[in-house]
Amino acid sequence: MKVEYLSLADAANQAEDGKFNILGMGARIINYERLPGFSPLAIVAAVSAMASETGEYPVEIRIEEPDGTKETIVKSRAIVNAKVDDERVPTGIALSVGMMRPFRIEGVHKVRLNVGPLEASYEFLVRVAPVPAASERPPTQSSQPVKRRRTGRSAR
Repeated sequence: MKVEYLSLADAANQAEDGKFNILGMGARIINYERLPGFSPLAIVAAVSAMASETGEYPVEIRIEEPDGTKETIVKSRAIVNAKVDDERVPTGIALSVGMMRPFRIEGVHKVRLNVGPLEASYEFLVRVAPVPAASERPPTQSSQPVKRRRTGRSAR
């Protein structure tokens, strides 16, 4: 077995065909105006396995804060089940866990994933970074006038 990815995302869901739809995957910095801060986030992960590795595995996902505080988000079991004719076809476990928890201190936080003997971690920074007021924000491209340049010859 192998951890293919472990990350934070803005949102995730599983489609009827088994594929995951992940929005905003890969957040490494989470800014808040003040702490504690709340954001709806998803922890997404995938573990690949070969047909020979079918079975039931314990799964645990934890958040570790910079001060050593640990919170278990998931403690469960997952089944790797390969119902295929060809054992070379990979199988595995895909996880998406919605999370709405307070982040109370600045610093590097970790998501830790354990699936059976596998371990993986994902680090992200929580920081206080005030959002500028609307009058201080740079103008967006759509609010700037468009300058058109004439090309070609003009008819006289």
